[in-house]
Amino acid sequence: MRRLLAVIGAVVALVFAAQVAAFAEPVPESLAAQPIAGATFKGPVHALAYARGKFFVGGEFAEAVADGKLQQRTHLAAVSPEGDLEVFSPELNGPVYALATGSHYLYVAGRFTEANGHPARHLARFSLRTGAVDRDFDVSVNALPRALELDGTRLYIGGDFNTVNGQPRGKVAAVSTGTGGLVGDFAPMFDRGVRTLEAANGKLYVGGGFTAVGDTQVRKLAALNPDSGAVYSSFDPQDKGLVYDIDAYDGRIYAATGGQGGRVMAYDSGGGTDWERITDGDVTAVSVSRGVVVAGGHFDRLCAGDDLGANGRCLDGVFAERGKLFAVSTGNSVHSWNPGANSVTGTHFLARGGGVLAAGGSFSTFAGGEINRRGLALFPY
Repeated sequence: MRRLLAVIGAVVALVFAAQVAAFAEPVPESLAAQPIAGATFKGPVHALAYARGKFFVGGEFAEAVADGKLQQRTHLAAVSPEGDLEVFSPELNGPVYALATGSHYLYVAGRFTEANGHPARHLARFSLRTGAVDRDFDVSVNALPRALELDGTRLYIGGDFNTVNGQPRGKVAAVSTGTGGLVGDFAPMFDRGVRTLEAANGKLYVGGGFTAVGDTQVRKLAALNPDSGAVYSSFDPQDKGLVYDIDAYDGRIYAATGGQGGRVMAYDSGGGTDWERITDGDVTAVSVSRGVVVAGGHFDRLCAGDDLGANGRCLDGVFAERGKLFAVSTGNSVHSWNPGANSVTGTHFLARGGGVLAAGGSFSTFAGGEINRRGLALFPY
């Protein structure tokens, strides 16, 4: 028995030493420890996109605060990487949940029916330069779109809908950026909602809460042929929860997932799990650049093991305290970066551009309540 206890003790010591070594990674050298001063929003930020030297911000707000003054911004705005509120101010009559940018246009999806006073059923396109709605781009979606992905002359749409332009489409569709018409050959039928889309590696990766595409069983994460919509059976991840976000980087697919607790999953090209990092709440956003994975969500802690209890409680102990954001290397070494955001739902979306990591969410403070940043936080890197 003593020998068994000694062996167990040695194993525990080795595991602890490995965790300490993994935790010893410093803050990514160029990632700011706390957000800079800048515009904030009087409501949650659900979506971000970067183009033409500015971040486009979408969400559930009617006002922004810039230089101590309230300014009207109805669910859509633009902010410079330095935090300045731009004059860009289209008007929507409902919240925004997804954005995508092309060379000339901003594509916007959400729970609205009007854009700049004109009919627009859940999807609209605006000039990046002027903010004018493009009335020639007329796409009608019968229920909430939650994801947009622009790939060449196609705009892919994912969400909770069953029809697009009056034609059957099961949670995913593709429309022409020229005409807004459906791409006829692309019509996969997902049984449940889609939350995220990522075009990479010659494929369209789709994440959400689904269990099947047509007659093919596919759970939470799938890779599609971007032309035909056929499922690539060779990509077969064994995902553990609803997929909120996907980012592709250096041959891997990184997924932000929820469930009983949350995870960042790193998959190889065939969907095999390279590694996972477990939290005590949903991970809803992931962004990878320069060898660093940044994740955001509802969590407060990184778990020491994969045994989770009610409400995602870490039954194997807590590896590190992390308030709604954390950073890990692409080799799965946790960085000490911990800006400490508040709120129950925390971070909703992450985007990068102009030397800045932008986080959107329902938070209002960082650094244990010492720094006020409502809805939007900008971290130079």
